[in-house]
Amino acid sequence: MTADENSKALSELENDEASDVKTPEELKEKTETSADAEIDTENDTDEIKDEDEEAPEEEEAPDGENDGEDKKIARVRAPIIIAACLIFVSILFFVLWGFFFSQNSKIGVWQYSVSVGEGENKSVYTYTLSLEKDNVCRYNMGGTTYIGKYTSRTSPNGTKLLNIVLTRLGREAYNNNFNYNITGSLFTGGKLILTDIDGLILTPDAIDSENSESVETKKKLADSTVINGVRYYRIPFEPVSSIKPQLKAFDEVKTDDLLTGTWYEKNSKPSLEYTFTFNKDGTYEILYDDINYVGYYSAEDGICKYNLVAVNGSVAEDTIKYSFDEDSNLILVINDQESKLVKTKDKYAFKHHEENSKTENESSAESSAETSTESSAESSAESSTESSAETSTESSAESSTDESTESEAA
Repeated sequence: MTADENSKALSELENDEASDVKTPEELKEKTETSADAEIDTENDTDEIKDEDEEAPEEEEAPDGENDGEDKKIARVRAPIIIAACLIFVSILFFVLWGFFFSQNSKIGVWQYSVSVGEGENKSVYTYTLSLEKDNVCRYNMGGTTYIGKYTSRTSPNGTKLLNIVLTRLGREAYNNNFNYNITGSLFTGGKLILTDIDGLILTPDAIDSENSESVETKKKLADSTVINGVRYYRIPFEPVSSIKPQLKAFDEVKTDDLLTGTWYEKNSKPSLEYTFTFNKDGTYEILYDDINYVGYYSAEDGICKYNLVAVNGSVAEDTIKYSFDEDSNLILVINDQESKLVKTKDKYAFKHHEENSKTENESSAESSAETSTESSAESSAESSTESSAETSTESSAESSTDESTESEAA
């Protein structure tokens, strides 16, 4: 190595040593930076330790415990699944029943309406028929409801037959026979189809008979069929919730506080007994054992005006006179005939009187039977005593005769 190269190398070493030499300020900064770094490192280490201490170590469950938990879950799920299945089956059954089986019973309230005429002359005839479980039949036309009986049977060829009998004041007012059939379902709407086999289209009884024109119009509107040359008419009754008699209020309704309430007329014939109820809202109700009337009234100064809606919606009006006697009984004058009514809280007092009359009649019959039995027993005892006495006398006479005969022979 030459002298120049040696001197160059020495100068480079000197420069490097000079660059490594730090001033006191630089040494201080470097020391502080190192200290801060060491502090941050210690803090990070402490945080990691804290996290390690807070996080508990997961313990492995024994092999049998997981199986027990699965069984518990299965036991909880089983009733839920069973309940869901039962609910589904119930809904399915209800839907099937509603479509196929819900309208098989004739029991219920059925209504048939038909329009007759046009414009101002248009009338709507509405009939409501209620067939109850105890064979009671209620037949409503306007504000009048008849109460009667019905019977049903099935013929050998499978035809369903229905007989309806209605009475008015104890007398038969309507007796008609029908073929009947139930169609439809709960969801599609059921119908009671009555085929009138007596040739009448629900014509009211002889007391409130319709004119022939309205009957013929209803015949045309009703469905019909011809059997053996005879035309029969099928009347479709729609199901309704209840019987709702038609009412029409007066333009001005006046009520009398003395008249308001229920009044009962007692009669020797139970079929002629009734109750007359005057309500505060201006409606009245007359109840007999086999017929009911409802309508509106207006009472003032001893004159009571009342109305009654007919089957075609028309309204008939009439008046009656009323007064009160010294015992506060109600005196009604209807068609020049005076009736005395006593106040009661029982709308069906006439029914209870009829039941009491039956009980009294039964008691009378029983007492008559007992008296008859006692008389028969006494007469039997007397005849038995007399026959015994006669037999004893005859026997004594015969024995005396025999003894005297024997003594004479000796």
